[in-house]
Amino acid sequence: GSAVTDKTCFETVRVAALRETACALSRSPLLAGTVLVHGAGSFGHFHAREHGVSRGTAHSAFSWRGFALTRSSVTRLNGIVLTALLEQGIAACGLPPFP
Repeated sequence: GSAVTDKTCFETVRVAALRETACALSRSPLLAGTVLVHGAGSFGHFHAREHGVSRGTAHSAFSWRGFALTRSSVTRLNGIVLTALLEQGIAACGLPPFP
């Protein structure tokens, strides 16, 4: 999340940081069997805050459209992270937290 994005700017990847991270992971002797979990960074948090997603469905600010926008944004970041890992020769795949 925030390690590879700029949380002050909507959906902004810190490309060099992501590339360096993926490169370092590809050289790690601990890579086999590793599960990498990332946060949302500047992807997701803007929509979640605007639409009350983090406050739950019972909150007056919550909207299902906001939930969908948040999920879409985080899915975009996941694709960017996967691409960076794959470009470094890492056999990576995304596993969503829910179907």
